[in-house]
Amino acid sequence: FEWAWNRRIEKIKGGDRALRWLAATRNLDPAELTVDDDGKRFTVFHDGEVIAEWPSRAAFHAELVVEPTVNEWIPEAEMTEFPREVQLGLAPRLRLFLEQCPDCGAELAFEEEELDETTIEASLACPECDATVFRESYP
Repeated sequence: FEWAWNRRIEKIKGGDRALRWLAATRNLDPAELTVDDDGKRFTVFHDGEVIAEWPSRAAFHAELVVEPTVNEWIPEAEMTEFPREVQLGLAPRLRLFLEQCPDCGAELAFEEEELDETTIEASLACPECDATVFRESYP
């Protein structure tokens, strides 16, 4: 799975391939998509409306190709047996298992930060290009 996923990530990077792929999966015209990458969020818009956000371009690349890779390993009939929230949460959570940055290839670093008495934020980020590929808070 890891090899297939990383191979797809490499193929999707560069130029507008990833945006064209996203447009195709949502039946949209890729010319109508715009991107805002402010360094903290990678946001894709369609006609001025946010259609999706990721913590970085690297996370976007990794998550975009999770579904077709998972579909090679888990038959669609089996996937539909999982609750919808599990299906929707699979791609973002799989990013936690990345070992290398999807954009620059450097080794990712895992960190936990105590936000307050009851909340910890876990993140997986690239020390080379500063891309965050995973971020989630938990009690």
